[in-house]
Amino acid sequence: MDIRLVPQAEIDRLRYNSCVHYAQNGTVFGYDWFLNQTAREWDILVEGEYFSVMPLPHRPLFYQKRELYQPRLLRELAIYSVRPLSPKRRAAFFDAIPEQYQRVALDLEPRSIPPGDRFTSQAQANHYLRLDRDYEKLYADFDAATAESLKRSELADLLPSGTLKPERLAEFYQTLHPSNEEHHERFHALQRLMYQVLHRGWGFAMGVQTRSEELLAGAFFVYGHGQALNLLSVAAPTPLGQDALRLLYNQFIHGHAGRRLVLDFNGLPAEMAAGFGGFQQDYYRVERDSRRKVLGISF
Repeated sequence: MDIRLVPQAEIDRLRYNSCVHYAQNGTVFGYDWFLNQTAREWDILVEGEYFSVMPLPHRPLFYQKRELYQPRLLRELAIYSVRPLSPKRRAAFFDAIPEQYQRVALDLEPRSIPPGDRFTSQAQANHYLRLDRDYEKLYADFDAATAESLKRSELADLLPSGTLKPERLAEFYQTLHPSNEEHHERFHALQRLMYQVLHRGWGFAMGVQTRSEELLAGAFFVYGHGQALNLLSVAAPTPLGQDALRLLYNQFIHGHAGRRLVLDFNGLPAEMAAGFGGFQQDYYRVERDSRRKVLGISF
């Protein structure tokens, strides 16, 4: 199987993005513009004429070695392929990871997990909701806490808005998080990602506010590959803020009910996602640390 490493500067972007787009396991996380905003450096493994591709975000580790890591805002990656992801194909990709990457710690979708025992894998929970039913049927699966929260939102006279500007959403996020380097980088990366999505016409921001226009909750959704991805959700750290966030998701579900679309809650607290009738589907942290063999010590 012809699998080779292609440095970032030499990637055929058209072929790469086409593979991600048409892959059976394609997601918005795999596109080059998403990676460019979340990972400073990344290369790819390529099979043949871009039949299969695997992004490799990397950073310095020690001496001249590097590590593969999972950038913030990028929940999971994959071996994106227009061909079946057989155990042989998956094994070939992981065998092709260069030795210079002494440590591997990547989050991958389930079909991309390496076979065998050379890598460890640990499940990470995420929740989804199929929207291809009438709203009344979807609402019937909401739990009691969610239904009560929506009633409180109605009594509080909260107002959903589908025209929230990304700047306001990003600023709202910034006000609710400590002012440190990590959140500063995340703030600017979020803004860049939202504008990349808006430029392509692939998503939008929405919010919930009071009559006095105080923003209580906001979210940004990205469409792609039959899914609506929650790129960002943020709410005021109050009971009313949590009610507002549930109202926001209820509005999204109501507006998209009956479509062949899956809502990807992407990091929304499991209790809240499950309260809407969402189902759990795990992704996996895949790890290997070659330093243990080289140095003869444990970490």
